[in-house]
Amino acid sequence: MNKGMKLQKDNPLKDPEELIIIKNRQDLSEKLDQLSQFCEAEFFKQDEINKERFVCVAFDGGKGGNFKILATVIHEMGKLPFVLNLTLGISSQEGYAKNAASIFERLKEHNITVVSYVTDGLPYQVAALRPPNPQQDTAEQNQIKEISQNEELENYVKYIQQEFEQKEFDMKKDNNSSESEDRTLAFHSVCWAHLVQLAFQHAAKSNEILSQMLDTVSLIVTFLRKMPYQWKQINGICPRGVQTRWLCACIQLKWMIARLSQIEAALQQANNPEIKVLRTDFFKPLHSILSPLLDLVTAVEGNKTSLSEIFPMLVLTFEKLKNVQLSFPKNSEYYQISSTISQHLFKLSLDSDNGAMAALAFSFTPPGQ
Repeated sequence: MNKGMKLQKDNPLKDPEELIIIKNRQDLSEKLDQLSQFCEAEFFKQDEINKERFVCVAFDGGKGGNFKILATVIHEMGKLPFVLNLTLGISSQEGYAKNAASIFERLKEHNITVVSYVTDGLPYQVAALRPPNPQQDTAEQNQIKEISQNEELENYVKYIQQEFEQKEFDMKKDNNSSESEDRTLAFHSVCWAHLVQLAFQHAAKSNEILSQMLDTVSLIVTFLRKMPYQWKQINGICPRGVQTRWLCACIQLKWMIARLSQIEAALQQANNPEIKVLRTDFFKPLHSILSPLLDLVTAVEGNKTSLSEIFPMLVLTFEKLKNVQLSFPKNSEYYQISSTISQHLFKLSLDSDNGAMAALAFSFTPPGQ
């Protein structure tokens, strides 16, 4: 069956372009190349003679249908975000490195300076964009390369915590001079939405009770989504989980809490005895614990949130988590779960170089902006 994709070319405020039919992978690749060429031509034709431009580059991997697509989005002061490039099938450290190098080189050719860049936080993305450390010997560099291609959580965390990159760009006095007047550091920031998701997953791995609760949620969701037709009349179908969005459990819990009596009745009538005895008493307490995390992720994924706003958002999130924790007895399982989540989020946010960068961006921003 043919797949369709709506492509929006030069102005996000206009209606999407006509539906383009995708026949196969090769066809999609060719159409993405054509679209990328068009987007780059539109972006670079805005160049003004002898005027330097400063941009932030965001590399965002995702899926279109069953295809992996890497989008390169340009953020420029006073302008709407601009999709510069769409590339099919990049999923390795080498692929990201070559793609990023190509993008940076083209921007440099047009007198455009990259002052910051953002990645999802996947290890092969971060490693690909990290400048080489001359103090590392060959064995260490090879070891880092191997680690960066391993998607275990511990390695995610290791790369998430790396200091924002100090990649230097020379700024010339004029086109005829080779002297450097200033140096600008291109800061690398991982995606805060991914970071919060990873902190939550790390907490789940270190707290057995939380892990069991999440397993129960997953079992109930699977049961509800595969249940006989008559049980699908529980006012809609339960939201499915997403492999890299562990906080989907919070969305699923909210959906089930609104239909709790119907769901409990459905569980009792299940043929599988293991389904009949699944707990539902933790739904509301766990949802109250996870809600501050989901609120933070939702906020940082919004189009109106800037890096300078992350720091106060984090502080507010910890305040919410603390209030939720204090609503439970100190000897309860929920008090411990709240504590575990707060600790891991703190470790990956405020107590890390990423937190320092967020505080720095906040301190540099005038009040009200």
